Amino acid sequence: MRSIRLVSTSSIDWTGFDAIYMFNPFDEQVLNPVVANIEKSLKGEPRKIYVLYLKALHRSVFDKSQYFKVFKQTERYVIFESR
Repeated sequence: MRSIRLVSTSSIDWTGFDAIYMFNPFDEQVLNPVVANIEKSLKGEPRKIYVLYLKALHRSVFDKSQYFKVFKQTERYVIFESR
């Protein structure tokens, strides 16, 4: 059985997680480096991670990423999965 740990941290420190929950936290200008940081983490430590993005106004940042694909989407949210 896997344990779940909730962490509230700066987006700069988003490394080593298996799942990330976001409720439209940033504009596109801020989200770009956040996603780049997550990609860097995946490149250094390849693994399966999920990003649950509610009210995904800037989902294009993830859509353009070579590290993520859509796992599931509805009108309210998108779940991205690392490739």
